[in-house]
Amino acid sequence: MDNIISKIQVHFLNFMISFINDSIKGFFKYQKFKFLNFSHKEKSKVTVDYLNEMKNSTIGELLLKMNISSKYKRCKDININRNNLKQLEQNPFFERLFKIKYLDLFFKYHNNKQPLKELFINDKKIILSNKTKTFSELLEKNKELKNDIIEVAEKFYINDININKDDDY
Repeated sequence: MDNIISKIQVHFLNFMISFINDSIKGFFKYQKFKFLNFSHKEKSKVTVDYLNEMKNSTIGELLLKMNISSKYKRCKDININRNNLKQLEQNPFFERLFKIKYLDLFFKYHNNKQPLKELFINDKKIILSNKTKTFSELLEKNKELKNDIIEVAEKFYINDININKDDDY
């Protein structure tokens, strides 16, 4: 089961970074900022405490505490995600985006297992690029594990989601 949780978590965190980059593309005429994927070691960690800590975090908190992947050896700035966060959160749209809770974004990513091509955040439509892989694409890619993935996602993520009706995104 840990390998399924890890698979979901890695896929979701990759989605999150791609989604943020899609938001940047939708907001700026020229992409001035780009977030890099997190370290695989951190993404794939599935201890109960770590999972709970992540599920109780906001997007911004994750960007602050998670390191970028070692595959970006050429990147001179290992704090690029933190630096981008600090600059972008000056903008009201991104300030609110970075306050979205992990589980709330997971709910949008999950999308009741249906394909997803766009998301509305703060009344702004974000078109998802082909690089932004959603939960339905995770299921499509792992047909032999589809039922297990659905079951684990519902048990460890969906059942923990309490949609706050006051959230305005």
